[in-house]
Amino acid sequence: MFNTLSFLAPKLPILVIGLAFFHNFLLGSEPVGQWRFDSTTLRGESLKSTVGPWTGKVQGTASLTKEKPTSLEASKEFNGITLSEDVGQAGLPAKDITITTWVRIDKVIEWGGLLGAIQDNGSFERGWLLGYGKESFYFGIASESKQKLTYLKTTLLYSPGYW
Repeated sequence: MFNTLSFLAPKLPILVIGLAFFHNFLLGSEPVGQWRFDSTTLRGESLKSTVGPWTGKVQGTASLTKEKPTSLEASKEFNGITLSEDVGQAGLPAKDITITTWVRIDKVIEWGGLLGAIQDNGSFERGWLLGYGKESFYFGIASESKQKLTYLKTTLLYSPGYW
């Protein structure tokens, strides 16, 4: 049973500069979680948040790039960064959410994840996920009433290898 708050990553290269999510962003709220990938926040298997209580645990292998801007480069062995083992105790926003990220996709896959709190066991689907497919980004969310993930896909295409 998948019940964690994680940065999800494909088993292919992806570069990420930073992630943040907000509660009531349109109402002027401050971020409740923010992560930057540099030598002050990523040390070994630990990712310290710049905002919020979540310290991430790196699952597999990832490294910081040498070129500027510094970013996280996922390797084939990278399985994401776990921020909380228990989504119910993570203190996530319950109503409104905004997620911001700056990524470069180097190799496309059909179901790539960037940030999510998700559980998908076939017919049992809960949570939300910001991800990408072969051509564009998407946001998947399961409401309390529907309890099945609905994927909202952007019509704007991204260009692999570009920020």
